[in-house]
Amino acid sequence: MSTNQPASEPTETETAGTRATEFLSAFNRLEKHFRAQLNLDRYIGFTSMVHKLHKRGELSDAQHAALTSFAELRNAISHGEYHQGMPIADPLPHTVAAIHQIEEVLIHPPQALRVLEHRRPVTVRPEDSVDSIYDVLRTTTYSQFPVYTDGTCTALLTTDQIARWLAEDITDDGHISARTVAEILDTTGTAEKPVFVRRTVTVQEAVQLLTVPTKKGRLPRALVVTEHGHADQKPLRVIGGGDLPALLESVAVPD
Repeated sequence: MSTNQPASEPTETETAGTRATEFLSAFNRLEKHFRAQLNLDRYIGFTSMVHKLHKRGELSDAQHAALTSFAELRNAISHGEYHQGMPIADPLPHTVAAIHQIEEVLIHPPQALRVLEHRRPVTVRPEDSVDSIYDVLRTTTYSQFPVYTDGTCTALLTTDQIARWLAEDITDDGHISARTVAEILDTTGTAEKPVFVRRTVTVQEAVQLLTVPTKKGRLPRALVVTEHGHADQKPLRVIGGGDLPALLESVAVPD
């Protein structure tokens, strides 16, 4: 009669070695991805690539810091001492989980529309009555309204513009005189230009567009999502500053 001995538990050194192998595999995949992303045909170190991508706005500050630390750990594992074929440097389980999470976000970036709750955009036309805007403001938390003229989005009406118009209009005689969206835009004189993005815009791309100023030092008030990012297409969603917490949470680096 045979006796089956229970499998022995892996030793601490073997467990550390497995984590080190996992970590190095994820690190190498990221390194290969960054090299392809930067279209590099010559050698450049991992940390230098991370700095370049961060400068281009394609990595958040947290991702940049974590990846820089990972490079130091990779060096410690690869060039450090080994015992019985296993590296002495021991990545913590949390570290292995963190590099896997960053790998997933960067190599398979989540799309903004899959992260955010569905919100059907409310569009207006220049000839629409101001009263229709009041109805929306009373019953929703919407703060940006794409303005469509003959099927093309030409401007963005915001609650800030409406507030400025009210302040100026009421000051004149104590009564509200404007009656159309066009009158509000004409009165404020500061039509917001929407930024159009395609349906597949990623979380990282949306965050960058909403938080990194343009060369003129301006930030868009909102992104208008359409099928291919064209102004003459039906809006699928408006992404504004209020969506940033949900977007950032979806790509956050584990503490």
